[in-house]
Amino acid sequence: MPAKRDDNRVPAIQGISNADGITPIDILVDAITKRLLVSGIVSISGETLPSLQTRSDWTSGDLDYKGFAERGIAESATGWTICKFTWTSGNQVSMQIGEGKWSERATVVVYS
Repeated sequence: MPAKRDDNRVPAIQGISNADGITPIDILVDAITKRLLVSGIVSISGETLPSLQTRSDWTSGDLDYKGFAERGIAESATGWTICKFTWTSGNQVSMQIGEGKWSERATVVVYS
């Protein structure tokens, strides 16, 4: 199935099915925010959830950083998994993940 095209004949982005690695699948975005629509299932055991703590940084007005660590780890200690979100003016977002100290999240080296 060829990609749909806009009024300027520019092809829209498509994904490939994970079932067979061949079949093209249309990708949907929210008509208002233009953000990618995704769904997923997250399963966290009752033992895991109480042992985690999270932090969020909304400095720019959008989510800039999200951090996860075992409960009791100080913000100035290593052991945080940190997600860095970079937003464009068109509401597109990229995410990078690294580890380090929550208190030094702006300088955390991300995984390559």
